[in-house]
Amino acid sequence: MKKFQGSFLIANLLIAVFAFAFLFGSIGVVEGQAEAEAGGVLDFIEGKSDNLPSTLLDRAEAEAKNNEKWYKQIGTGEGRLKKSAGYAGAGFVVGQLVKEFMGDEPWGVALGNALQVGGFAAGTANLFAGEAGTFLGASPAIWGLGVGAVVFLLTYKKVSYETVFFTCQPWEAPIGGDDCEKCNDGIQPCSEYRCKSLGQACGIINAGTENEMCVWENRKDVNSPAIQPLESALTDGYIYVPFGARPPNWGTGIKPQGEDCIPPFTPIQFGIQTDKPAQCKIDFLIKEGGGQIEGAVPQRTIEPAGFDNMQYYFGESTLYDYNHTQVLSLPSPDTINRIGEINVNTTGGLEIKNDGNYNLYVRCRSANGYYNADPYSINFCVQSGPDLTPPIIEETSIRDGQPVNFEVDEIPLSVFTNEPANCRWARDNDLGFKDMENEMVCANNLQDVKDNLLYECRTTLTGIQDRGNNLFYFRCEDQPWEPVANRNQMQIGKPFTIVGTEPLNIREGSVVPETGAIKKGATSVVTVELGLETQNGYENGNANCLYSADNKTFIKFFETGTHLHRQNQDLTDGKYTYYYQCIDLGGNMAQTSTTFDVFIDKQAPRVVRVLNDGNRLKIITDEDAICRYSNDVKLQCNFDINDGDGTPLQYSQSDKKTEHLAVWNLENNYYIKCMDENGKQPNPTECSIVVRPVELAE
Repeated sequence: MKKFQGSFLIANLLIAVFAFAFLFGSIGVVEGQAEAEAGGVLDFIEGKSDNLPSTLLDRAEAEAKNNEKWYKQIGTGEGRLKKSAGYAGAGFVVGQLVKEFMGDEPWGVALGNALQVGGFAAGTANLFAGEAGTFLGASPAIWGLGVGAVVFLLTYKKVSYETVFFTCQPWEAPIGGDDCEKCNDGIQPCSEYRCKSLGQACGIINAGTENEMCVWENRKDVNSPAIQPLESALTDGYIYVPFGARPPNWGTGIKPQGEDCIPPFTPIQFGIQTDKPAQCKIDFLIKEGGGQIEGAVPQRTIEPAGFDNMQYYFGESTLYDYNHTQVLSLPSPDTINRIGEINVNTTGGLEIKNDGNYNLYVRCRSANGYYNADPYSINFCVQSGPDLTPPIIEETSIRDGQPVNFEVDEIPLSVFTNEPANCRWARDNDLGFKDMENEMVCANNLQDVKDNLLYECRTTLTGIQDRGNNLFYFRCEDQPWEPVANRNQMQIGKPFTIVGTEPLNIREGSVVPETGAIKKGATSVVTVELGLETQNGYENGNANCLYSADNKTFIKFFETGTHLHRQNQDLTDGKYTYYYQCIDLGGNMAQTSTTFDVFIDKQAPRVVRVLNDGNRLKIITDEDAICRYSNDVKLQCNFDINDGDGTPLQYSQSDKKTEHLAVWNLENNYYIKCMDENGKQPNPTECSIVVRPVELAE
C-alpha cells in the first residue's frame, strides 16, 4: 500500500510539472541567440484573472517584478527578461495554489515548493538559454521540471507520532526447571542462590548435608494456580462480592459498603491470593461502549490473549508470590463522555460512550509455566454524576521534609493528583489558586496517567535557603477541559517543606587507622578496624559511609547511618590505602583517605638485656610485652600467661612496656615468660629467659 501511495505521488508530481510547463508554452527547443518575445506568462499575471484570488495575484506580480529586477542586473534582451520573470511569477502562483488547496498535507506542501522553485529555475534557464546557445540542451520548462523534482524529493516528508512505553523490570529466572541439574556439576558449590537462578521451579534438597542438590521441584505439577480474593489487601470500607469460585466463570466484584459503585478518581487497593507461588498479570477493558458508533449494539470485549500478551503485572511486581495487591483509580463515566463530546471532531465523528462498568482480567502463572486459560474476573462500577470535588495531591516526587544539598537553591519536583488538573505553587504563604504566580506543567489528558495511576504536574521550586526549613504551598484545579467557572479548586493549599542543610564534615582525628599507623598481628591475617566520625550536614552528621581500597568500587560500612561508622577488615602483611566517602540524606558528601601498614609478628618477644637496677631485677624486651615469672624449679615455665599464672613483672614506667622489674633475690631462680600485644609467647614449657641473680664482687 505504501509503495502504491509513493508511486501515485510521484506520478502526480510529473503530471503537475508537465502541466506547469504546458502553461508556460515553452516545450520547444531553445534556439541560440534567438530573442524571446515579450509578454506570455507575465501578461497572464498582469491580466489578473478573475478565477484567482486578488491577494495571491498581487503577490505573484510582485514576485515576477522582483525577479525581473534581478535578471536586469545580469543583462539580456528585454523580451527574454520579461518572459523569464513571468516564469518565476507563474510558478509562484501555481505552487501557492497547490499548498493552500492541500492544507497541511505533506506531499501538497512539498509539491507547492517544487513548483515555486521550478518556476524560478525555468525563468533562469530561459534567461541563460539565449546567451549560452544549446548549453542547456532543453527548454527552460524542462529545466524547471528537473529542479522542481529535486525540491519535491528534498522537502516532502510525512510525520507520524507513536507513543512507546519502556519499563525496567528485575531479571527473573527461566520458567520451569530444565537446567536445575547444571548446579550439581561439582565444579563450584551449589548455593541456593545459584540453584534458583537456573529456573523458577529449581530448589535445594538435603539442605545442610553433604548431599545438597539442586532439583526440579514438583516437576509433574501441571495445574495452574488457584485464585481467590485477598481480604487483607482490600481498602477499608469496601467488600468483595464473589460470583464464582471455579473456572470458567470465576471472579469477584468490589463494592463500597452500603453503595453499588466506587467514587470516581478514588484510589482503592484490592488483591488476590494464590495456592502456590505465582506471577500474575492484569488487563482491564471497558465492558461496553468502548469506542463504538452511537446507536450501534454494544459489543462485549473478547477474552484477553495468552499470559505474555497481557499488558500489566499485578501490582507492578514480576515476583512469584502467594499474595498480590493492586491499586486502581478510575474517572467517572460522565468525565469520559464529556471528553468524548469535546473531542468528537478529532475522532472522525466517533462519539465515545462509557457506562462506568469495568472488568479486570487476571491470569497467574506457576513456576512450571502453567496459567489459567479462563481469566479470573474482577468487576466493579464507577459512580456517575458531575465532578463536584477538587483534586487531591496524593504523592510528591520528593518526600515532604526532605533535606537538600548545601547551596542548592532550586530543585525539580513533581506532584501527583488523583485526576487531571492544573496546579500552582507559592512560597511561605497559602494563597488562593488564582493568586499563586508559579504555574506547573501538567498532564491534562485522561490517558496521561502514570504507573502509580496518578496524574503528574512538574515544576522547579526556587529560592531554597540553606540551614533552615523552606515552606511551599500547592493548589490545584480539576477538569482543565472545562471553562474556568466549572472547575473545582482546592480550598486549602497542601503544605510542603524542603530542608536546607550545611556541609557535611569528617571530624578531625576520627579516622582510623590514622595515617602512618602500623597495625600488628601474630597470625597470617590481622583484623584492622576502619572507622571515622561525621559531623554537621543534616541531623548533626548522620550519614552513610562507604570505603574502598582502589577509590573505584565502594562498599558500605557495616556500622553506619549515624555519626559513627565502623568496619573490620582482615588484612595480610603490607601497605594499604583506604578511601572513605560519606553522604547524608540531603546529598552532602565528605571524603578522605588513610594510609597504614600491616605487620605480621611471627616471633615471641625476646629479652635483650638483664641487669640489677637499684637492687631490682630489670629485663628489657625488644617489643612491648607482658612478662611473668616463676621461682618453682619443678614448674619452671610450664604456666600460662593468659590464665594469670606466675608472678607479674612491673613496668618501670607506665608508657615503657619494654622495661620490666621484679624483686632482687639471690636465693631464687627466675623462670620468665613474656607475651607481646599480639599474643605471641614461647611454647608452653619454654621460657623467654632464665635468670639467676648473683652478687658481683667489688
